[in-house]
Amino acid sequence: MDVTFNLDISQNIDNTLNIRGTTNLFDKASLMISLRNSKGLLLAQNKSLVENGIFDFGKLGKKGIGFDKGKYKVDITLAIPSVQNEEFLLKAGLEYENLKGKYVDRTGIGPTISYTEEFEI
Repeated sequence: MDVTFNLDISQNIDNTLNIRGTTNLFDKASLMISLRNSKGLLLAQNKSLVENGIFDFGKLGKKGIGFDKGKYKVDITLAIPSVQNEEFLLKAGLEYENLKGKYVDRTGIGPTISYTEEFEI
């Protein structure tokens, strides 16, 4: 299966962000999000499980306050196989062998699936 991601990034009145999206990954896939500023400083992280092709990382902010105007980068990664739900691994494969595409990297110690998007608020 060729892995896909689509993001919906919305800014709240208090300048926090809601990040959710869709993917064709199987249900119970455990995803992690990392939000960084233009200098690469990590500002927020959260986890989400895929359900019916949808993931939602909830409200992200810097210690409860919003983000300044500027450029940001979101990295969404699929957790390593050893911490994934068994139901997901039965479909994706123990080493994600049933997943392919431009977001899949098999050059390291284990397989990684990562999606990156840059945006501005």
